[in-house]
Amino acid sequence: MKKAELFAAPPAPVRIRVKLDHHLYPGLETLLDHDRQCAHLADEGRLTVCGSHALRQAMREVKNPNLAMHEFQELADRILAQLAKAAAHATSEGPRKAAIAMRAANAFSPFVRRFMPGTPVGFLGLSRDHDTLKAAVAGSDKLGSFHGMHAVLFDPMLATGGSMVEMIDSVLDRGATGITTVSAFSSPQGVLQVAAYDEVKRIITAPLEAGLTDRGYIVGGHTPYAMLGDFGDRYYGPVE
Repeated sequence: MKKAELFAAPPAPVRIRVKLDHHLYPGLETLLDHDRQCAHLADEGRLTVCGSHALRQAMREVKNPNLAMHEFQELADRILAQLAKAAAHATSEGPRKAAIAMRAANAFSPFVRRFMPGTPVGFLGLSRDHDTLKAAVAGSDKLGSFHGMHAVLFDPMLATGGSMVEMIDSVLDRGATGITTVSAFSSPQGVLQVAAYDEVKRIITAPLEAGLTDRGYIVGGHTPYAMLGDFGDRYYGPVE
Protein backbone atom coordinates (compact mmCIF):
# COMPACT_ATOMS: atom_id res chain seq x y z
CA MET A 1 0.00 0.00 0.00
CA LYS A 2 1.27 3.47 -0.87
CA LYS A 3 2.01 5.77 2.05
CA ALA A 4 -0.48 8.37 0.81
CA GLU A 5 -3.24 5.76 1.04
CA LEU A 6 -2.15 4.57 4.48
CA PHE A 7 -2.46 7.92 6.29
CA ALA A 8 -5.35 10.32 6.83
CA ALA A 9 -3.01 13.24 6.03
CA PRO A 10 0.70 13.44 5.20
CA PRO A 11 2.51 12.60 8.45
CA ALA A 12 5.92 14.13 7.70
CA PRO A 13 5.15 17.83 8.39
CA VAL A 14 3.64 17.24 11.83
CA ARG A 15 6.37 14.74 12.72
CA ILE A 16 8.90 17.51 12.10
CA ARG A 17 7.02 19.95 14.34
CA VAL A 18 6.07 17.53 17.13
CA LYS A 19 7.98 14.58 18.58
CA LEU A 20 5.66 11.62 17.96
CA ASP A 21 8.01 8.65 18.14
CA HIS A 22 6.83 7.58 21.59
CA HIS A 23 5.58 4.14 22.67
CA LEU A 24 7.38 2.45 19.78
CA TYR A 25 6.84 -1.23 19.14
CA PRO A 26 9.67 -3.34 20.63
CA GLY A 27 12.49 -3.85 18.17
CA LEU A 28 11.59 -0.86 15.98
CA GLU A 29 13.56 2.38 16.27
CA THR A 30 11.67 4.92 14.15
CA LEU A 31 8.19 5.81 12.98
CA LEU A 32 9.31 5.05 9.44
CA ASP A 33 9.92 1.48 10.59
CA HIS A 34 6.32 1.44 11.85
CA ASP A 35 5.06 2.87 8.57
CA ARG A 36 6.77 0.11 6.61
CA GLN A 37 5.39 -2.59 8.89
CA CYS A 38 1.86 -1.19 8.59
CA ALA A 39 2.16 -1.06 4.80
CA HIS A 40 3.31 -4.69 4.86
CA LEU A 41 0.29 -5.67 6.98
CA ALA A 42 -1.95 -3.95 4.43
CA ASP A 43 -0.27 -5.71 1.52
CA GLU A 44 -0.72 -9.13 3.13
CA GLY A 45 -4.37 -8.44 3.94
CA ARG A 46 -4.28 -8.18 7.73
CA LEU A 47 -4.71 -4.39 7.78
CA THR A 48 -7.73 -2.91 6.00
CA VAL A 49 -7.68 0.88 5.60
CA CYS A 50 -11.09 2.30 4.72
CA GLY A 51 -10.10 5.41 2.83
CA SER A 52 -12.99 6.84 0.83
CA HIS A 53 -12.91 10.56 0.04
CA ALA A 54 -15.98 11.18 2.22
CA LEU A 55 -14.42 9.38 5.18
CA ARG A 56 -11.15 11.28 4.83
CA GLN A 57 -13.04 14.58 4.68
CA ALA A 58 -15.00 13.69 7.80
CA MET A 59 -11.77 12.79 9.63
CA ARG A 60 -10.38 16.25 8.92
CA GLU A 61 -13.54 18.13 9.86
CA VAL A 62 -14.30 16.18 13.05
CA LYS A 63 -11.09 17.40 14.70
CA ASN A 64 -12.32 21.00 14.84
CA PRO A 65 -12.57 21.73 18.60
CA ASN A 66 -15.21 24.39 17.95
CA LEU A 67 -17.84 21.91 16.73
CA ALA A 68 -21.08 21.68 18.65
CA MET A 69 -21.73 18.22 20.09
CA HIS A 70 -24.37 17.38 17.47
CA GLU A 71 -21.96 18.40 14.69
CA PHE A 72 -19.23 16.18 16.12
CA GLN A 73 -21.69 13.30 16.44
CA GLU A 74 -22.82 13.65 12.83
CA LEU A 75 -19.27 13.59 11.47
CA ALA A 76 -18.19 10.77 13.78
CA ASP A 77 -21.22 8.72 12.75
CA ARG A 78 -20.22 8.99 9.09
CA ILE A 79 -16.85 7.48 9.96
CA LEU A 80 -18.14 4.78 12.30
CA ALA A 81 -20.84 3.68 9.86
CA GLN A 82 -18.32 2.98 7.09
CA LEU A 83 -16.08 1.04 9.44
CA ALA A 84 -18.93 -1.06 10.84
CA LYS A 85 -20.09 -1.83 7.31
CA ALA A 86 -16.58 -2.97 6.36
CA ALA A 87 -16.40 -5.14 9.48
CA ALA A 88 -19.76 -6.74 8.71
CA HIS A 89 -18.59 -7.67 5.22
CA ALA A 90 -15.21 -8.99 6.41
CA THR A 91 -16.74 -11.25 9.08
CA SER A 92 -19.87 -12.42 7.26
CA GLU A 93 -18.90 -16.11 7.24
CA GLY A 94 -19.22 -18.24 10.36
CA PRO A 95 -20.44 -17.43 13.87
CA ARG A 96 -19.38 -14.06 15.21
CA LYS A 97 -19.94 -11.86 18.25
CA ALA A 98 -19.22 -8.16 18.68
CA ALA A 99 -17.53 -6.60 21.70
CA ILE A 100 -17.82 -2.90 22.50
CA ALA A 101 -15.51 -0.96 24.82
CA MET A 102 -17.51 1.33 27.08
CA ARG A 103 -18.22 4.17 26.93
CA ALA A 104 -16.71 5.66 23.78
CA ALA A 105 -17.27 2.64 21.53
CA ASN A 106 -20.97 2.57 22.36
CA ALA A 107 -21.21 5.07 19.49
CA PHE A 108 -20.67 2.05 17.21
CA SER A 109 -23.78 0.28 18.57
CA PRO A 110 -26.40 1.57 16.10
CA PHE A 111 -24.17 0.64 13.17
CA VAL A 112 -23.47 -2.82 14.55
CA ARG A 113 -27.24 -3.35 14.71
CA ARG A 114 -27.70 -1.94 11.19
CA PHE A 115 -24.95 -3.84 9.40
CA MET A 116 -24.66 -6.93 11.62
CA PRO A 117 -28.30 -7.67 12.49
CA GLY A 118 -28.78 -10.56 14.86
CA THR A 119 -25.14 -10.56 15.94
CA PRO A 120 -24.77 -10.92 19.73
CA VAL A 121 -22.92 -8.08 21.46
CA GLY A 122 -20.86 -8.02 24.65
CA PHE A 123 -19.73 -4.93 26.55
CA LEU A 124 -16.58 -4.25 28.55
CA GLY A 125 -15.99 -1.15 30.67
CA LEU A 126 -12.40 0.04 30.40
CA SER A 127 -10.42 2.88 31.93
CA ARG A 128 -6.89 4.08 31.28
CA ASP A 129 -4.46 5.00 34.02
CA HIS A 130 -3.19 8.43 32.95
CA ASP A 131 0.17 7.82 34.62
CA THR A 132 0.98 4.33 33.35
CA LEU A 133 -1.28 4.52 30.23
CA LYS A 134 -2.33 0.95 30.99
CA ALA A 135 -5.95 -0.07 30.41
CA ALA A 136 -7.92 -2.02 32.98
CA VAL A 137 -11.46 -3.32 33.32
CA ALA A 138 -13.62 -0.76 35.12
CA GLY A 139 -17.18 -1.41 36.24
CA SER A 140 -19.27 -4.35 35.14
CA ASP A 141 -18.08 -6.98 32.68
CA LYS A 142 -20.88 -7.85 30.26
CA LEU A 143 -18.85 -9.68 27.62
CA GLY A 144 -20.22 -13.17 28.13
CA SER A 145 -18.89 -16.22 26.31
CA PHE A 146 -17.15 -16.10 22.91
CA HIS A 147 -16.66 -19.85 22.71
CA GLY A 148 -16.34 -20.98 19.09
CA MET A 149 -17.01 -17.50 17.72
CA HIS A 150 -15.05 -14.88 15.82
CA ALA A 151 -14.82 -11.73 17.96
CA VAL A 152 -15.31 -8.31 16.34
CA LEU A 153 -13.90 -5.69 18.69
CA PHE A 154 -14.93 -2.03 18.45
CA ASP A 155 -13.05 0.92 19.96
CA PRO A 156 -12.90 4.32 18.20
CA MET A 157 -9.38 5.13 19.41
CA LEU A 158 -6.35 2.88 18.87
CA ALA A 159 -3.54 4.88 20.46
CA THR A 160 -0.99 2.89 22.46
CA GLY A 161 -3.16 -0.18 21.92
CA GLY A 162 -3.70 -0.78 25.63
CA SER A 163 -7.50 -0.80 25.59
CA MET A 164 -7.71 -3.00 22.52
CA VAL A 165 -5.14 -5.41 23.95
CA GLU A 166 -7.23 -5.68 27.12
CA MET A 167 -10.26 -6.55 24.98
CA ILE A 168 -8.27 -9.07 22.95
CA ASP A 169 -7.07 -10.83 26.08
CA SER A 170 -10.61 -10.82 27.49
CA VAL A 171 -12.30 -12.43 24.48
CA LEU A 172 -9.50 -14.97 24.07
CA ASP A 173 -10.02 -15.98 27.69
CA ARG A 174 -13.68 -16.50 26.80
CA GLY A 175 -12.97 -18.82 23.88
CA ALA A 176 -12.83 -16.61 20.78
CA THR A 177 -11.43 -18.48 17.77
CA GLY A 178 -10.30 -15.39 15.86
CA ILE A 179 -10.45 -11.61 16.14
CA THR A 180 -11.18 -8.59 13.95
CA THR A 181 -10.51 -5.15 15.45
CA VAL A 182 -12.28 -1.98 14.31
CA SER A 183 -11.00 1.53 15.08
CA ALA A 184 -11.51 5.01 13.67
CA PHE A 185 -8.45 6.93 14.85
CA SER A 186 -5.36 4.73 14.90
CA SER A 187 -1.64 5.26 15.38
CA PRO A 188 0.99 3.09 13.68
CA GLN A 189 2.21 2.11 17.15
CA GLY A 190 -1.24 0.87 18.19
CA VAL A 191 -1.72 -1.09 14.98
CA LEU A 192 1.50 -3.02 15.53
CA GLN A 193 0.64 -3.79 19.16
CA VAL A 194 -2.62 -5.37 18.00
CA ALA A 195 -1.01 -7.16 15.05
CA ALA A 196 1.37 -8.92 17.45
CA TYR A 197 -1.49 -11.31 18.27
CA ASP A 198 -1.66 -14.18 15.78
CA GLU A 199 -5.35 -14.54 16.68
CA VAL A 200 -6.04 -11.08 15.21
CA LYS A 201 -6.89 -11.94 11.62
CA ARG A 202 -7.84 -8.45 10.46
CA ILE A 203 -7.39 -4.87 11.66
CA ILE A 204 -9.98 -2.51 10.18
CA THR A 205 -9.35 1.21 10.54
CA ALA A 206 -9.81 4.58 8.96
CA PRO A 207 -6.56 6.00 7.50
CA LEU A 208 -3.81 6.21 10.10
CA GLU A 209 -2.71 9.17 12.18
CA ALA A 210 0.89 10.39 12.42
CA GLY A 211 1.90 9.09 15.85
CA LEU A 212 1.67 9.52 19.62
CA THR A 213 2.74 12.10 22.18
CA ASP A 214 4.61 11.03 25.29
CA ARG A 215 1.23 10.97 27.08
CA GLY A 216 -0.14 8.52 24.54
CA TYR A 217 -2.38 10.98 22.71
CA ILE A 218 -2.97 10.54 18.99
CA VAL A 219 -1.75 13.30 16.68
CA GLY A 220 -2.57 13.43 12.97
CA GLY A 221 -1.25 15.38 10.03
CA HIS A 222 -4.37 17.50 9.53
CA THR A 223 -4.15 21.28 9.73
CA PRO A 224 -5.02 23.45 11.52
CA TYR A 225 -6.35 20.83 13.97
CA ALA A 226 -4.13 17.78 14.43
CA MET A 227 -5.73 16.28 17.55
CA LEU A 228 -9.23 14.94 18.11
CA GLY A 229 -9.36 15.07 21.90
CA ASP A 230 -11.28 12.59 24.04
CA PHE A 231 -13.76 10.83 21.77
CA GLY A 232 -16.15 9.86 24.57
CA ASP A 233 -16.27 13.38 26.00
CA ARG A 234 -16.88 14.96 22.61
CA TYR A 235 -19.52 12.42 21.59
CA TYR A 236 -21.41 12.10 24.89
CA GLY A 237 -20.26 15.09 26.92
CA PRO A 238 -17.58 15.34 29.60
CA VAL A 239 -17.80 13.33 32.80
CA GLU A 240 -17.76 15.70 35.76
